[in-house]
Amino acid sequence: ELGQGKIFGEVSLLVDQPRNASIKAVKGADGQEGKGEVVCWTLNRNNFKEIMARAAMVTQRRLAGFLGRARDEYAAFTCDNFAISDMVAAMTAKSFEDGELLCTQGEPGEFIYCLEKGTLQTDDGGVDRPGHTVGMELLAPGKAGNFVYTQTVMAEKGVQVYALPARVARRLTGGKESAE
Repeated sequence: ELGQGKIFGEVSLLVDQPRNASIKAVKGADGQEGKGEVVCWTLNRNNFKEIMARAAMVTQRRLAGFLGRARDEYAAFTCDNFAISDMVAAMTAKSFEDGELLCTQGEPGEFIYCLEKGTLQTDDGGVDRPGHTVGMELLAPGKAGNFVYTQTVMAEKGVQVYALPARVARRLTGGKESAE
């Protein structure tokens, strides 16, 4: 049963297939069965695809902005706009619960994180807000010749990040793929 504000039929728009279910209105807006008016908004496939494409473009621009600022801030992050575009394509969205660790100091690192939403707490008492990047140290090997996080970072307040595999960033910035 679907209630007010719920959506249906979106899967058929996403995969270009006919709907595989039928919907029947059983209660009107007044909550009485078989009576009252039911209001549904419709969206055709072309408009849906256009909205999704625009949303993806906005996200890509925002992520490219994150990485562009990181490029200006970190000396080891040397790349052109084409490389940044490739990095954005490799990023995936992730969520972390309050108290969950994104990374631990001294541990091998897999991802560079761009904070989209929420707050991060660092082991030195620092607080990071949306737009901050975590894990840039993974672009160059540390003193021991390995790629490890230099701080412990914990999620606070419903954290959403975009994760960039560090190996992809190293490859696209001309860095080493692995510590030798």
